[in-house]
Amino acid sequence: MRTLLFLILWFISLTASAQYLKLDNSVILSAYSNDKDLPILDSRIANYAGTIGLDYLENDWFSLSSQIGYMRIGGEQDIDIGAPEIGRIIERKNYVHINTTFRARRDVTDVSFFIGAGPTIDILAGSRDAENPFFTGYTYNNVRIGGKAEVGVVQTKDKFRFGIVGGYLRSFSPTTETEFISLYNHAFTGAITVGYHLQ
Repeated sequence: MRTLLFLILWFISLTASAQYLKLDNSVILSAYSNDKDLPILDSRIANYAGTIGLDYLENDWFSLSSQIGYMRIGGEQDIDIGAPEIGRIIERKNYVHINTTFRARRDVTDVSFFIGAGPTIDILAGSRDAENPFFTGYTYNNVRIGGKAEVGVVQTKDKFRFGIVGGYLRSFSPTTETEFISLYNHAFTGAITVGYHLQ
């Protein structure tokens, strides 16, 4: 909780230098992988992510973007062990998602194209236990460290900014694990972003 409070205060402090306040609504397609290449929750499922963010320190070639919000991730798997009542199972968890990306940008009149990358922190919102009884014994970590790569385009009209952003999220620390195996979540995102010029 102390970590979350610190990060929220840090995010609020960025508003002093922010140029745009923005809201992103995203579809997120996520699944799990592991170092042993076992087919565990490795089919992608669709979920939702919503964030509030700031674009700041913008110049002709470079800008920073920070966001905080809600994200739901997981994975899906077919269980075929002679028990048809199990069938297809889904495992999902909710997180507070925080990221900062460093963007290289190019402006063409009122349209900006950019690519970016940066670190992410996800804080588990809820129980550390698996949702599905089939995965009893898996423990979710309270904090995940990861990275984000993105590409997008935004158009600015007067004080408003609209755009589309595609991204890839990858956890560097395990999302959930047992004493035998660690699972890492990775996801593709597609977002509609709407911003307002603050200064």
